[in-house]
Amino acid sequence: MRSESFLANPSFRAHLLWVTGGFTGALLLTGAVAAFLPLFQRFDAGVGSDAELERLTFEILRLHASLWPVVGAALLSTLACSWLLYGRMRGPLFRFVSVFRALSSGSVPESVVIRATDYVQEESAELNAMLEALRERERARAEALAQLDASAAGLGEWAHAQGSAEAIALVSEFEERCKALRPGGPKA
Repeated sequence: MRSESFLANPSFRAHLLWVTGGFTGALLLTGAVAAFLPLFQRFDAGVGSDAELERLTFEILRLHASLWPVVGAALLSTLACSWLLYGRMRGPLFRFVSVFRALSSGSVPESVVIRATDYVQEESAELNAMLEALRERERARAEALAQLDASAAGLGEWAHAQGSAEAIALVSEFEERCKALRPGGPKA
């Protein structure tokens, strides 16, 4: 299931990457403007000598050469962290989806086990409580069906002993309805 869902919900992944990347990019661009703007304003104010012009030009070039690799590394590390965060959020949801699929197929799966550091601790606890309640209901249902089967068998013996065709037909209908209540049984 993990491999087929690797690209699941590309909208969530794209939004996570665009928001974090966009915010980081805007923040880095604002920082770059704040670093370069005073230097370019000194150009507009006028430079007194060729030596000062050369020093200012080299200062801009040095800042340019050292700033953009840092900006690129910061942006890439933000995107990598966002991707890892997406994986951490996606992991427990795979387990939840497997529970939902099992429930839709009619079986009650075991409790969901997630890492202690996962973000969905409360949700996982609620899901496990729901699964335990469903297991308890299934046990009670199975016991009730066993009692119905015993009652149907007793009624069947009584109807055959009485020799009543109408009673035998009613007991047969009752037994068919009991079978329909069992998982995988024919539907009434």
